[in-house]
Amino acid sequence: MNFLRFLLRWLRIIPKQDFSTKFISSHPSNDAVKNGQIWIIRDRKLMKWGRLRCPCGCEEIILLSLSSSRSPRWQVSLDWLGRPSISPSVRRLDGCRSHFWIRSGKVDWC
Repeated sequence: MNFLRFLLRWLRIIPKQDFSTKFISSHPSNDAVKNGQIWIIRDRKLMKWGRLRCPCGCEEIILLSLSSSRSPRWQVSLDWLGRPSISPSVRRLDGCRSHFWIRSGKVDWC
């Protein structure tokens, strides 16, 4: 999958993505969360949390609930190339106050 994604980017068929996804079973340290990574914390196949650095450059960690029993909650989906999409949009009400979507691994600013 990584080779195919690399080849399609190299041929300029698809754009370079801003975000990739990593799946883990426990919360990573803040230092482990790098720009351009969405860490999905899951228990078996149940996704619980999404963790990423704000793409605006403020370096703040954003924690998104993926649990269907919580509100608000988000959904993370991966396309056939493994590029993440998050819905609904992510809107920070404090700090940098950024508002964005992640669609097919790309940041789409509101």
